[in-house]
Amino acid sequence: MKLIYKFYKVGVCLLLLSITACEGYLSEDPRSILTPQYFNSPEGIKAAVVSVYSGLRTQFCRQGTMPMTIYGTDEFRSTGFVVSANASIDAFDAYGNNLNPDNTSILIPWSLCFVYINTCNGVIERAPLANMTDIDLSTALGEAHFLRGFYYFLLVETFGEVPLDLGAGELKHNDANPTTESKRNTTTEVFAAIIDDFKAAEEYLLDKPATGRVGKAAAKHFLAKSYLARAGDATAKQATDYESAYLKAKELIDNRGIYGAALLEDYGNVNKQGNEHSTEVLFTVEHTSNLTYNEGGVGIGGTTAGENESKENRANFLFTPMYEIVRLRPILDKADGGFIMENYSVTAPVARSVEYQRPWGTFVPTDWLLYTAFEDKTNDSRFHHSFRTVWLCNTPIINQKVAKYTNLLDSMVISVNVGDTAIYASFEEVTNEYRDSKAYRIFTPSNWVYETKQETAPGSGVYQYSGNFASGWWPPLTKYDDVTRPNANYSSLRPYIVTKLSETYLIAAQAALRSGKGTAVVRGYLKALRDRATYGAKESDRNAAIAAMDAVLDAALAGSDDDILNFILDEQSRELCGEQWRWIDLKIAGKLIERAKLHNENVRNNNRISEKHLVRPIPARQIDMMTGENKSTYQNPGY
Repeated sequence: MKLIYKFYKVGVCLLLLSITACEGYLSEDPRSILTPQYFNSPEGIKAAVVSVYSGLRTQFCRQGTMPMTIYGTDEFRSTGFVVSANASIDAFDAYGNNLNPDNTSILIPWSLCFVYINTCNGVIERAPLANMTDIDLSTALGEAHFLRGFYYFLLVETFGEVPLDLGAGELKHNDANPTTESKRNTTTEVFAAIIDDFKAAEEYLLDKPATGRVGKAAAKHFLAKSYLARAGDATAKQATDYESAYLKAKELIDNRGIYGAALLEDYGNVNKQGNEHSTEVLFTVEHTSNLTYNEGGVGIGGTTAGENESKENRANFLFTPMYEIVRLRPILDKADGGFIMENYSVTAPVARSVEYQRPWGTFVPTDWLLYTAFEDKTNDSRFHHSFRTVWLCNTPIINQKVAKYTNLLDSMVISVNVGDTAIYASFEEVTNEYRDSKAYRIFTPSNWVYETKQETAPGSGVYQYSGNFASGWWPPLTKYDDVTRPNANYSSLRPYIVTKLSETYLIAAQAALRSGKGTAVVRGYLKALRDRATYGAKESDRNAAIAAMDAVLDAALAGSDDDILNFILDEQSRELCGEQWRWIDLKIAGKLIERAKLHNENVRNNNRISEKHLVRPIPARQIDMMTGENKSTYQNPGY
């Protein structure tokens, strides 16, 4: 059974819709009036759980929320031409003045997560009284505990201390008592609640759940991750946390067959469209090509006329550079024999298309990610399975007179036909003679990304960049490409992968290191992923690739514990880059500030990141609406 859901907001705190099983899908019928009696029925409980799943769309793959955990890390940075237009979003990369309590993006997790948490509270309290079958009751309780723990995990990692009492008592359902007072619980208390929830979910959930729903494997994974996260919290950590994280991750990996989980043989298939529910995937946020079930839109996705804009999957837009305005080379069209480097009157060889995604030019890979993390592009297949380096012509250029690179006053005539290479990324510099031998546009490291310059105003976090749209170019992440959209401007209709078994291996490796299991144990978990990355070569070449990869691994493991931890985090980027966990994962490892400054050009040049940035500011709207003695001390320090 596949989970398909709509979202309806009914009342102040409760989000519900009606569902009934039909032909293997969840069929939904919106209720305009929600009563306590309906909430106490089996149908109402099931509807409540579905609404909480639906809320995940507000937290993942959105234009407003993705920058919160992708920007400001070692993996991706902002572009010059996006900064000025999206200062509140770009603030997460610049750590500038716009990262403040009025930032609109931070309001999304704060305001909405508590709504879904409150619905989970209601399910946990009322499901045992709703006359459900044993299997339905167990599933509802397991999902409610998991989702409540998951939302609280996002909150505690984002904001630090957060309230467990929403007005009716800690972890109690509030359906009729609005309050203007709030108390933030300590991270010790919040992590305890999270771990208890994941333990309960682990007990109640099915080994092999329906498509789109969580099962025991996801609960075990996030239980391990929660122990690891708590160990990284200076206040909440317990002496046994790293050991507990290791044992729980190991338990899932060792018994993965019971839960229908397994690493795919070929990394190239992990993020391939259509494989969102493979054996490697533990948890997804569902989307569907039927806009009726995608929050009620009937127009073009990517606009307010389409799918509910607050929940669209725009991950496929955000990593895509402005390929549609890249011209082939300087155009000779001046009467005096001169040239215009980028003549916008001349047709570009690659027009906006479904295949190449809508270019929003938001996330640029850092030099560290392109050249250091993915230094080995021969033995390790993960770069080429994660990034695009070639665009093919879809708009022919016939007999165009252009300048030669060897002498810009000399001309040549080029043609590029549909299907020919039009744009190519070379990771090595090439000579002008080589450029003149090719009709297509070649980008090299010296000219494919913007170079950071000075802030437009002190403290603004807004920078002027060199180049122009057409020369500001980079290899885009392709993990989220959606080639089945009906229009090039549609948002993605793919389910969004939140968690994979490969991450469990990385959690096991980090926890094994931290709990003193020895480098041999750490090596086993990392080698499984690195061996998989060589898949696809013929046997002799693959054996050589594995040997080369092993030599790098063994050299890293011969270093200090800090060296090994950094290598694990490098490996995490090679497996999971751009997957909306990096800011949280670096924070958990205690490496956010260090690695962001070391590997992110914008963070380094800005030089503003500090300890206060390990949590986000509490939204001003929350504090403005509060009364009581806690109001004056509610904000996080430094904001």
